[in-house]
Formats: sequence, C-alpha cells, structure tokens
Amino acid sequence: MNVEIILNSIIDSNKKEQRININNFLDKDQRDELFQQYIDSPKAKQSYIHLIAIERFKPDVDISTKYNASKREAQIITRSIKNDPFTFTTTVESSIVSMDRIVEENISNDNKDSRLLLQFNEKWLNKFVDYSTILQNLIYVFGIVDNNLKFTGISKNESGGFFERFLTLWGKNEYHNGEAFKNSEMVLTSKMQLYIKFLRQRGIKFESVIKWYFDTYLPKYLGIKGFYFGRFNFEDSLRSRIMMLCVNFQRILKEYQLYSESGEINSEIVDQMKVPHLNELKSLCDKKYVISGEKMQSAMQQIFSDQSSFGHISNGLSFQNELLKGVPVSCFKNFNVKELNWLTRNGFLTILKGKVYIFSEDYLVMRDLFYNDEINYFWKDSDTRECIDSKVKLGQLSFRNNLFTRKESDYIDYYYGSRFSNGLGIRNKYLHGSAENISKSQDEQNYCVLIYLFCLLIIKINEEFDHSQTLNENSLIII
Repeated sequence: MNVEIILNSIIDSNKKEQRININNFLDKDQRDELFQQYIDSPKAKQSYIHLIAIERFKPDVDISTKYNASKREAQIITRSIKNDPFTFTTTVESSIVSMDRIVEENISNDNKDSRLLLQFNEKWLNKFVDYSTILQNLIYVFGIVDNNLKFTGISKNESGGFFERFLTLWGKNEYHNGEAFKNSEMVLTSKMQLYIKFLRQRGIKFESVIKWYFDTYLPKYLGIKGFYFGRFNFEDSLRSRIMMLCVNFQRILKEYQLYSESGEINSEIVDQMKVPHLNELKSLCDKKYVISGEKMQSAMQQIFSDQSSFGHISNGLSFQNELLKGVPVSCFKNFNVKELNWLTRNGFLTILKGKVYIFSEDYLVMRDLFYNDEINYFWKDSDTRECIDSKVKLGQLSFRNNLFTRKESDYIDYYYGSRFSNGLGIRNKYLHGSAENISKSQDEQNYCVLIYLFCLLIIKINEEFDHSQTLNENSLIII
C-alpha cells in the first residue's frame, strides 16, 4: 500500500478527531514497517517524511520510526539547501547605539541575502530602567504588541509565499510555522535577547520585573490582590530558572482564571485547580475581540484575497484599492457576475450610478479582519465601533470575550504547551525530565521565549484591569 496515499487521505479527511485511525486496513506493526520502508527509500519526499515525524496517529507510531523520520527529513533539507543555487537567507541584527531616534530599521538586499538591522536608542534605554518603563518599552520601543495590544510575533494572513500557503502539506494537528512565521520569530527573538542582555548588564533580571508587576504593582496601584510570582534564586542555573518560569506561568494562568470567574483569588483554591487551556481564559469586558461570521469570511476572501476571482480589474488596477473610488460595472467579466451580485445582495458592496463601491468604514473593518483575523474592539474609534455593532446585529460579525486572540493562544501553545504535533513543548520538556539533550544555546533561546510570553501575559492582564476599571488613574503602565 502506498504511504503517500495513506497520508494524503489523512490530510484530506474532514473528520474532526484529534488523532488518526487507519486500523481499518493496517495493524500497527504493518503500518510502522511500511513507514520505515518509505523513510529508507531514495524516492521518499520530504513533505511526507515530515508528516510521519510529527503527525499524531492512533495507535502511536513507534518512537524509533518517528526519530528516523526526523533524522531523514533533516538530511534532505540540508542537502537541498546545499544544492539549491536559489536559496535565499534572511538575517537580523539588533544593536543599542547612540542616535536621535528611539528606534530605527534598515533593510539591505543582495542577490541571495536579506539583512534587517534594528537599532535602539542607548540614551533612552539607559535613562529609563525602572520596572514600569521597562514594561512600557516592550510595547512602545521593542513592539512586541501593536497599537491595539495584539501580539506582533504572529504572521498576518496571506503573508507567506504561494508555495507555503497552497502547496505545503500540513498535518491535521500541526502549527503552521512556515517562512513568514520564522522571519517574525527571528525578529522578535533578536530584539528580546538584546534587551535581556542589556538589562542584565545593569544588574536587572527580567524575573524581578515580572515579580514586581504581580506582587507589588497590582495590589499597590490597582488594588488587585492575590497574584503571586514565586521566589527566584538568581544564582541558580539557567535551566532551573526556566523551570521556575514554567511553574509560575502555570500559576498565574490559574490565578487569572479564578479572578475572572469570582473576582478574587484564594491561594488554596488555586493550588487545587487544573491549569486552564488558554482559550478558556475569559476577558473581564463585555466586548473584547471581533471575529467574522461565515458570510463575512466569504466576502473578505472575494474582495481582499490575492487569489480572488476578481483579481485585477481592467488597466491593471487592484480591485480592493479601487473600490473606495468606485469600480465601473463594465470592468467586471461575465464570470464575476455571480460573485458581484452576492456581495451587493448581502450589503458588502453597493452599486451607484454604474459604479461598485464599498463604504470606507466597512472597508477598514473588513480589511483589518482579513489580514489580522480579529479586531480589538476597545481600541477602535466611535465610527468603527458603530460599523462593527451594526454588522454584529446583522450576524456578519460576533464578539469573543477572551484574554487572548485565537492566534495568540495558538502561538503560546506552540511554544509552551502540547496541543500541536510539531509544538516545542517547553513546559513538558523542563518540568517532566526531558531536557537533558537540550543544548545551552537552546536553553537561552527557550528562556528568551518564556520571558516574552510572560511579558505578553502581563500586557494582556494589565489591559483587562485597565479596561475593567475604565483606565484607572493610578495605572503606571499606561497602554
């Protein structure tokens, strides 16, 4: 039986089960033997070997078979990079220098390489090293969230290339960590490693900043009591500090869940709680994130996607860019009539005096949703909110009242949890005795990841308390 046919049937399946059952035609030993033969075959394709290595099967594939698949995949990738004359590399360099601007970015390209140089103002960072400004710097200087306080480490919709978006075989439980994701990850990690080192050289450990926020800032300035960040011994090894970060991350998640449900934190109850799933953590506000319904998703796909049937209208003009000015009906082809009629009938587009228009507020809301998946309602102006509210009444949009966006939850789970088959599982590796083979450089990388995930958690929790208290005047971290 052809392994590629088996794996294709898995990927194409519409079943919602988390795990895969192919026992109807193969027992476990037959299946694993077939997989191993495929791994050893000189004609094996990297994409299918990758699926054997990371996908979840029921019963589980033998661990040695998965290991062999991982090794073979690495060999194929190394060989293809070495032999490919068109391999393009991207590098990121971050530095703190004396300059006038707070932040400066420069990009240089040659035939095969792209280099991003990030520079940060040394005088500013040296002058402001109090804990509240350190946290504000993560927002306004290092930009780990955007101006709507949504995490910037997540790649936007349609940001990947054509091959990555349409031809890559992704497992059913696999996190999509393609080139667009890796580039964002590289930028974020470079900035955070630079800031961690900068503060360490000045005797400031990020754990102290995190502990100050939960143990001092919340009760003293916002009157929120009960959060606790455990004690740290900075003389401990980096690996021990990573373990303590994992333990404290889990505890803070439980404390926030209890507070959001009951309005107070009881440490004895927290001790008995299970660690909540990230998508179970609720917002303290009635309207947090805006998401699109099925009709809205179809409309956005037709208007904004680079794969839309509208494509480019006559004279090479972009359909979505011209809608605000009005696109003459005569520009549309016969095969566009059905889609155009559907868009106008459902109120997404309007025809006036022989031209097709989209209202400006509709355009801004739909475009934001299409590329960013969710909108943070609180940070929008009154006109945009009015537009959103009207579409909620029509059933085109709805609200998610959660602490994190869906993509933020997925991102954290990819690094920290065990939900994804290709996830890094930092928590389990360090808390369950699976970190012995992790290199020192990987320890440093994982420490950096945990620090900025914790800082993201702080920003999200602080946003909730600020909003629920109508931007409390005592707030030191004004966001």
